Amino acid sequence: MSMLWFITTLTITAFICSSAYAYDNNPLQDICVAVNGSHASVFVNGKMCKDPKLATANDFYFSGLNVSGNEVPGFGISVKAVDVNNMPGLNTLGITLVRADLEPQRIAPLHTHPRATEMITILEGTVNAGFLVPDPANFFKSRLFSKILNPGDVFVFPIGLIHFLYNVGHKKATCLFYFNSQNPGFISIPNSIFASNPPVPDDFIYKVFVNGKICKDPKLATANDFYFSGLNVSGNEVPGFGFAVKTVDVNNIPGLNTLGISIIRGDLEPQRIAPLHMHPRATEMITILEGTVYAGFLVPDPANFFKSRLFSKILNPGNVFVFPIGLIHFLYNVGYKKATCLFYFNSQNPGVIGIPNSIFASKPPVPDDVLAKGFQLNKTEIAQLRKKFS
Repeated sequence: MSMLWFITTLTITAFICSSAYAYDNNPLQDICVAVNGSHASVFVNGKMCKDPKLATANDFYFSGLNVSGNEVPGFGISVKAVDVNNMPGLNTLGITLVRADLEPQRIAPLHTHPRATEMITILEGTVNAGFLVPDPANFFKSRLFSKILNPGDVFVFPIGLIHFLYNVGHKKATCLFYFNSQNPGFISIPNSIFASNPPVPDDFIYKVFVNGKICKDPKLATANDFYFSGLNVSGNEVPGFGFAVKTVDVNNIPGLNTLGISIIRGDLEPQRIAPLHMHPRATEMITILEGTVYAGFLVPDPANFFKSRLFSKILNPGNVFVFPIGLIHFLYNVGYKKATCLFYFNSQNPGVIGIPNSIFASKPPVPDDVLAKGFQLNKTEIAQLRKKFS
């Protein structure tokens, strides 16, 4: 009887505490601002559930994927999505399917999905598919992974990484894309930056476009494994940007391993920038210790993923601002003295993708045609940008 009582008590306690102490669920939207009342509120991380007794097979069924979808104006690509909006039974199941038809010599432009890994398979045609992986030793560089894909081939784009698709053939290409999220999100790199509302300041654009390790035996761990000294001193300067960085992560506090957090100190010279970038695996909180900075992030327009909305603030000492996971953001010292900031990440390894450099200084390079069509530039301008960021 005592054992039964113990198991029952343990089960009830675990159930009660699980919601309070478990890790947060991954978000299913770009931003979710808390409200105190029910007014002006929306249900997130899914949709409201139908009474299971009323569910039918039709809730888990979709017809029409054998027909191309709606064309995205100006890109020669048609898209048809099978998601929770047209298959309600997908709610909470963490998967989405998209069919895309790409005209010859046209592109699916450089973009990311902040909440999903993507698998692509080719039904018809020939495409060049590629993604960019930041260089861990220098986040202003990247490595291009690309393949020519034919019918029956499968390729993977890891979560949050910039990628593209280019129909290099002479007939329409038809592809299927699988995402491990109910709402993977979509950030078009050129359009999000240059077509945001309100716009990213011209001065900023001008300045820019010029899990773990092996564990130690717990019996051998010491307090020093959880300690770091020196965050009161600026770190190493990032060449060419007037930005010095000092990171406190698992490499200098081994005890952080598996704990899902890291911190960075950044010192930014007057009128200099931390360029447009994103962190594919972490949300970032920033607080200002000294100086005045202009901080902003770009949220894709859910009605038109080739547009974005800019959220920005002027920050002074004591102010705190948040950059949601996977979204493009920036920092600009608008003052006349050095700005010192602390950045907190809810990941042991948040990753960094520098937008201009990752795209224009990848190795091997992203094909000229992809960049020219994606950014509406000619090949001479592409060559100039490659030279600048190399």
